[in-house]
Amino acid sequence: MRTIALIASAATLALLAAGPALAGHTHVVVGPATNGSVATTSCDPAAGRVDGTGTVRFNAACSRADVGEAAGSAVASAGHLGASANAASHNGDSLFAGIESEAGFVDDDTLIFTSSDPLATSASVSANLILDGTLWATGNVASAAIAGSLELGRGGGRFLYVAIQNGDLDTARNDFIIDSGSVGPTTNLHMHTAFVIVPLNTPVHFSMSLDAGAGASGPATFAVSDFVANSFKFASNAFSLPDGVTVNGGDYLVNNRFIDPLAPTGGVPEPASWALMILGFGPAGAVIRRRRVVLA
Repeated sequence: MRTIALIASAATLALLAAGPALAGHTHVVVGPATNGSVATTSCDPAAGRVDGTGTVRFNAACSRADVGEAAGSAVASAGHLGASANAASHNGDSLFAGIESEAGFVDDDTLIFTSSDPLATSASVSANLILDGTLWATGNVASAAIAGSLELGRGGGRFLYVAIQNGDLDTARNDFIIDSGSVGPTTNLHMHTAFVIVPLNTPVHFSMSLDAGAGASGPATFAVSDFVANSFKFASNAFSLPDGVTVNGGDYLVNNRFIDPLAPTGGVPEPASWALMILGFGPAGAVIRRRRVVLA
């Protein structure tokens, strides 16, 4: 079952090496795991890939009546990726239900780091990331994995790998430094990368990828790797930076603040709404003061 996670990671590396495309290019891929013993081959809709330059999504459910079911989802946008893979088996033979999902924000997107020091030419920076979701597997032959990467500067890749293989947690190949959190039905990791040197006032290559894989074999066996809702994304302060240094990238990274393109709408008032609210505070305050006078 370890094969699922390895295949997903290899697919991501192949995509990163495929060559440049549009800046900020996003893609999602969902389909059955490519291991030879995977038996869930009938999918609705058919497994496939979606590409775009904004937020892209894809969902697929796969099944085979004598083996089990599997379903996958993926969503990709700037600085925020989500992927899920869920497999359930009811058959005791060697075949298993398995699926992989992949989300990517790749190719030639760039970030610009700047400094208030006119003489500075480079800075040491570290990316801060969040991984929220569910990673769980139960049964004698069940595995769920989440794998990803963040590349800052050509050759500056950092790889994420967390898996549950037949009940055992595997983080041996994880490059991200985990600051806090846990792995399991509630997975909520706060992580950062090692510090890297980036040039100032010049475009710095940036890309992200995320793969979810799940497979299960045997009666009442299931595996879940679900990171679609909260998923893999920058923390609010996207980078740890030296004093006087900030970073910008498109509409999603403004002075080192991550503006989540997948955040629920309506949570933060627009500037015009703020103005109306502030204007309303004056009359409300006057009423409160008058009431206090009456009560006194």
